[in-house]
Amino acid sequence: MKTNLPIIKGKGFVMDELKESDYLEYYFMTCSFENTRYLSFGPINSINEARLALKSFYLNRKALGLPGVYAIRKHFNGEMIGIIEYHTYYYNTNCAELGFMLREDYQHQGIMHQALRHMVKIGFEELKLSKILVSYVDLNLASKRLVEDLGFRYESTRYGAFLTHDTHEKRNIIYCSMYLEEYEVMYANED
Repeated sequence: MKTNLPIIKGKGFVMDELKESDYLEYYFMTCSFENTRYLSFGPINSINEARLALKSFYLNRKALGLPGVYAIRKHFNGEMIGIIEYHTYYYNTNCAELGFMLREDYQHQGIMHQALRHMVKIGFEELKLSKILVSYVDLNLASKRLVEDLGFRYESTRYGAFLTHDTHEKRNIIYCSMYLEEYEVMYANED
């Protein structure tokens, strides 16, 4: 599988490879309860924990033969404001699942919409995937609208699979998918 991904220039942001030196911005992005409310992990408690998480979960991808992780930045080599990645691969079906997060003060500006469009294109055109999955917690209506707007369709629900960080309430994880054939129809006239 292709491990080096192209640098992407969007409107008001750049996507390039996540680096070990991003640990401080990663900490500030993930120490907030609000920013991690719908993620599979709760707030990160220390800078050292952020550095360890970056190394353990993101920076080892290429060594495993997987594509690297994108940092979303305000400009090239600038401050990191988000992360977007293919975090899970299902080799038997040639499918991957997209994950993403964006700092609170950059949400609702269209940045993640553009970033996800780029990742869908990379998934189908560069990584040669047959299907892309995106999941969200049922309470996260912004993510629901985002993935639906991009053309992802409901696929399944994992009932009670998410435990909220504050109240420990069980919530559902919704999975949406896009197949290569759907991508080819939806995005045929772009570029």
